[in-house]
Formats: sequence, structure tokens, C-alpha cells
Amino acid sequence: LWYRRAHDYPGRTIWSGVYLEGATGRPVITVSRAVVDDSGFHGVLGIDISLYLLADIVKKIYFEQGGYAILVDNSGLIIAHPEAAQLGKIVTDNAWYWDIKNRQQGVILATYRGVPTFISFITIPETGWKLIGFIPQENVEHELAPIKDRTLGVGVLSALLAALAGLIVANRTAASLRGLVAAMTKVQ
Repeated sequence: LWYRRAHDYPGRTIWSGVYLEGATGRPVITVSRAVVDDSGFHGVLGIDISLYLLADIVKKIYFEQGGYAILVDNSGLIIAHPEAAQLGKIVTDNAWYWDIKNRQQGVILATYRGVPTFISFITIPETGWKLIGFIPQENVEHELAPIKDRTLGVGVLSALLAALAGLIVANRTAASLRGLVAAMTKVQ
């Protein structure tokens, strides 16, 4: 199949779906491209990429807030996951998958494994696959707590300073008005 698709679409890189490689029985994908020049078609170059290799690459995606990433093909099949046992499983039974399936990129808040989780995703245009990151909401809130506290402190301090400045301006204005009223009273 990968050979025919590369032949039928010269000039394009073709990504196969996941299948079990004959010699090892391991899940792989094939990347192929037709070899064509001015004299015509000469064949197809292809390389099998182990899903375990993709999983190793995806494992290296680091989230400071304690999350992880997966790679899912356009049918919802997990093709890279930090946990090897998850390779080849389907995510279509998760509500969050249907929230992101037809979107190119974004962030949603959904329940994942029973925990409120930020799910960030981007679609890889050449393949239609989605790189999906999962970060528990609690971890993000823990990271943001010091910033929130500082912002709240600055806000309260700013409000107090504004109130104090308002009092000073109001007192000076009131004193000026009293002086003006007194001067006008003398003029009458």
C-alpha cells in the first residue's frame, strides 16, 4: 500500500498508518516517497519507523508543570506515548478527543483519568496527527499560586496608594475651595 501511494503521489512524502512489521511484529509506520526525475519514475524509497522510537522522542518533551505528551494519528490511535503499554491503543472513547479532533490547535480543560487537566494540542499538517500534551490543572495552579499572590499583593497596595493619593488631592482641593469661598464672601 505505501509503495502504491508514493507512486500515485510523486513529489509528496507519504506516511502510512500503523501496522505490525513482518520481521519483528513491532508496530511501525512507513515514510515513503517516489523517486522521480525528468526521465520518469524510478521506484519508491521507504523507511519504517518504530513506534518505540517515536515514543522515546515524545518522552523527551518536558513540561515543567509535570505533564506528558502523546502522539495520536488521525484515527485516534496512539502512536507515541511515554508508557510503552499505551502504544497502539485508541483514544476515541475519551470525550476530550472529540473536542479536539477537528481543530488544528488549542488548549482545552477536560477530565482526563478522573482529573481536571489542561490538554494542549497541535495538528501536524503533513500527517494529520496530533501532538497532545496533558498537564493536570492542579499542577498549573500550584505553579501560578505565587504569581497570583504577588499580583493580589500589588493590586491591594496599588488600591491603597490610589486611595491615599485621592485623599491628599481631595483635601488640597477642598482647602482650595474653602479659600475660594472665603475670598468670594469677602468680595460681597
